[in-house]
Amino acid sequence: MRFPLLLILLLLLSASSVQAQEGVRLDGLRAEARAAASRGADVLDLPTRRAAGLRVDVRSGAVRGDYDPPAFRAAGSDAEEQARSYLAQLAGRYGLGADMSDLRLARVVEGHYDRHVTFEQTVDVGGEVLPVFGREVQVSMTATGRVLMVQSGYQPVGDVAGSPWDDGAARRRAAGLVEGGRVAELTRVVMPAGEGRAAQKAYAAVVVGAEEWAFVIGLDGAVLFAAPRTTHHAHVDHAPAAPFGFVQGVSPVGPLAGLADGARADGSGLGFDPDPLTTAGVDYGGAYADNDDADTPELTAARVELALPEITQRGGKWHLEGPYVVIDGTLGARYAPPSETDPNAFRYTRADDRFEAVMVYHHVDDDQRRVQALGVGRPILEQPIRINPQGDLSDNSRFFTNDLTIRMGVGAIDDAEDAMVIRHEYAHALLNADAPSLYQRQDGSALHEGWADYWAASWRASLIEAGLGSGDVRDVFPWDGNNGCWQGRRLDHPGSYPNDTGYPAPGGGCGNFPTIYQRGILWATTLFDLRAELGADVMDRLVVASHAFVGGASGVPAFESAAQALLAADEALYDGRYRRTLALGLSARGY
Repeated sequence: MRFPLLLILLLLLSASSVQAQEGVRLDGLRAEARAAASRGADVLDLPTRRAAGLRVDVRSGAVRGDYDPPAFRAAGSDAEEQARSYLAQLAGRYGLGADMSDLRLARVVEGHYDRHVTFEQTVDVGGEVLPVFGREVQVSMTATGRVLMVQSGYQPVGDVAGSPWDDGAARRRAAGLVEGGRVAELTRVVMPAGEGRAAQKAYAAVVVGAEEWAFVIGLDGAVLFAAPRTTHHAHVDHAPAAPFGFVQGVSPVGPLAGLADGARADGSGLGFDPDPLTTAGVDYGGAYADNDDADTPELTAARVELALPEITQRGGKWHLEGPYVVIDGTLGARYAPPSETDPNAFRYTRADDRFEAVMVYHHVDDDQRRVQALGVGRPILEQPIRINPQGDLSDNSRFFTNDLTIRMGVGAIDDAEDAMVIRHEYAHALLNADAPSLYQRQDGSALHEGWADYWAASWRASLIEAGLGSGDVRDVFPWDGNNGCWQGRRLDHPGSYPNDTGYPAPGGGCGNFPTIYQRGILWATTLFDLRAELGADVMDRLVVASHAFVGGASGVPAFESAAQALLAADEALYDGRYRRTLALGLSARGY
């Protein structure tokens, strides 16, 4: 995409004020929100220590992470009854109340191989039953009811302080914490007690602007908690936010108007698969350079036929709207999605802005079908996700958890020209579908980034291994990562967790990656090493299946939970066939 020189200068000037905390953009936050964000999720953490097969609360002795739970038989006809039955037998072990009446069902994820039941802790405040923010209990079982993993953030709550509710004031306060923000969700909660403070009535708010934030705001206006809920793909230190607020009036996730009435048919178009450098087996430069979106004979020849399954016809034209992805130009920066009278006419060169829409539709649709083909025994995000192929005027792409949308970045090489970037962003959506509370966890953002890098790299590696391209299989974003500063990433981290996670940017670039990416690269490298041991199909299936085991309990580090989740997934899907290989690989990296 080409920009006027003045706009480019404005974007560069805005980048000079960027600040980052753990790789998170803070320049759009007011001062009090920045201060809370710098504390991150630490305010929810419960002090714990490792023990044999456990993570234990150092103050209460309650088990926070149970990775080899007692073999009690869970009674009941459904997943919730089984989970409650199991917890009731071991309430003292997990520090729960005697009758567990303060545990309210939050969600059930259930499939052919596994069951996951998550309860939220509640408290009665003046006759109103409110959730305790960040306090969940999750029981993960096999399909037959054998418990494989329990994670608990339960914390007894005494008296709750606070003045009368004022929803309007809370909404205005939350919106004012983010420049150009709007409140997408506001919920009454209780903020749990912590060192030096009592439990108190509060509001949990999701605020959306150039980024998406979760806040907890006390009734006195104090910002008690702030955490980002937007995920990215790039080295965000150099990525100025788009000068656009969230588009008002966009419908939330759910059935999309007009799709049910339209005819469906398979179409086709032209695009990169995965990128021109991998397809041609060349390095960046010369005819294989961006040059402000310019076409060259070589880049045009690098296009291949891309399937566009089940696109929608409306008003005599075919639109890139289907069962798993909808191209939506109203998100962020305005964009005109392509439409054609022939479903097989989506054939553009990269100089045409419509090229990116073809890329996004094909690769997200194909990625969802890839998940289904793995056969983890349950659906994961089998619904349309709305994506603007050029929705962010920075060299970054963003997934928004609030309304299940993605805005692909432009600037330098447009992100949606690189299939790895597209699949990385969709990977965030896949993980969020199974672990929606992960943003509350220590290292949650880093786990997101590491998983997404692995998912994209494993897919590209499979193409190369099948002879459909060439290049180093450990390179991530080889096409997009060419702009003199952002240079992609590599899955070759030599360190171990948690104390040896530093990782410099390839070739110097703009210095070190932010911490969340360093930790993420280590996780992605570990998974990729295990892929070499187990094979792509087994490892991809295990990682995808494992995410439902990763709960939202505070006090359990996200990477520890993810490592144990891999072992539990192997038990559920393969009866522990790969446990030794997984355990050795994870242990070697400190997990």
